[in-house]
Amino acid sequence: MLADGSGVNEDELLDWNKEIVHVAGSMNDLMFRELTEDALNQKVYDVRREKIDELKETSGNRDFNQGGTTSGVTAASAIAALQESGNKLSRDMIKASYRAYGELCEMVIELIRQFYTTPRTYRITGKDGGMAFVSLDNSELLAESLDEYGVKTIRKPVFDLKIRAQRANPFSQLSQNELGVQLYQMGVFNPQMADQAVMMLDMMQFEGVDKLKQ
Repeated sequence: MLADGSGVNEDELLDWNKEIVHVAGSMNDLMFRELTEDALNQKVYDVRREKIDELKETSGNRDFNQGGTTSGVTAASAIAALQESGNKLSRDMIKASYRAYGELCEMVIELIRQFYTTPRTYRITGKDGGMAFVSLDNSELLAESLDEYGVKTIRKPVFDLKIRAQRANPFSQLSQNELGVQLYQMGVFNPQMADQAVMMLDMMQFEGVDKLKQ
């Protein structure tokens, strides 16, 4: 705020490149005073903070995903668990890709039914790491003509296969290491508990479970 007759050079005052502003006469707070503004209402800051929380929730970009901690959570295992639970959106997208992969495999089986007229040999790896060579053609998948009670019908075999991705659960390295420590504390690696450990591992699904059972 500038009073008339203050003697301040207005051109120099309005020029941001000028480091020195010339004044004719003496200066005091009554003639030259800084303009002050009232602080924003607290509701404005509340709305801004709520909008930030909304964007974090919809985008899945939570504080734990960025390595931040709140509410006094400092344990590494607790932070890893919260990070895993915070990956809801990524897990949903990954699950959709697994469903698409399963549908693609079913299309491959239908193509085998249609075109595999010549036997082909495949190497099959079992659960225990053993290998077997099998011959495959479409003879078991072709439609068959049946005569039941004088009525001719066509039966199309339905393959009894469950197609799924080998690694359907995305595990982080930290949570995987934490699982190994927990298994060690439970005595899973104790040779005297091998039978009970194998029964427990059969019900679990994580990366490397087959190698651990061997």
